[in-house]
Amino acid sequence: MKSGFTLLETLIVVSITAFLSAMVLGYTQNSNQKLSLYVDRANVVGVIQKAKNLAMEKYKSTSADGNGTCAFGVHFENNSSTYFIYSIHDKCSQITVMDTYVYHSYNTEGYIEQKFALNQANIFASSSDSDIYFVPPYFTTVSTGTIVITNKNNPVSSNSVKIVVNGLDISAN
Repeated sequence: MKSGFTLLETLIVVSITAFLSAMVLGYTQNSNQKLSLYVDRANVVGVIQKAKNLAMEKYKSTSADGNGTCAFGVHFENNSSTYFIYSIHDKCSQITVMDTYVYHSYNTEGYIEQKFALNQANIFASSSDSDIYFVPPYFTTVSTGTIVITNKNNPVSSNSVKIVVNGLDISAN
């Protein structure tokens, strides 16, 4: 009697191995997408916190005449991976916590402080550009809503940061 495997047994082993490999590769790609979304969400939360901290820091060091930086904000470009911290220097006496300020590149009162980018596979998926800004001494924002980050290749895969009056809601989603 000959020892060894038959052709049928070998084909079954190879097909099971191929099937399991395909499952693992698909799972890994989905996991990488989710991981990049969570990393980007954490980075966005950090940038929003940084803008709020900058506003607190500048409030403590503002000159007696009220000149200088009067607010910091974060601008999120819709259908893009870019976002940045900006500062507002002019019209400080006119900006209140009830204003809905929107950063525009042609505005002279807003200055870009620091630029950031999401993972190249992710974009912001909002209905329009979004701005969150903090005006001392209140450090609250009227720009409430949700910042949605989605994967370009898989729009169903997304993550979000909820913006509340105090800045953001870091609850898991």
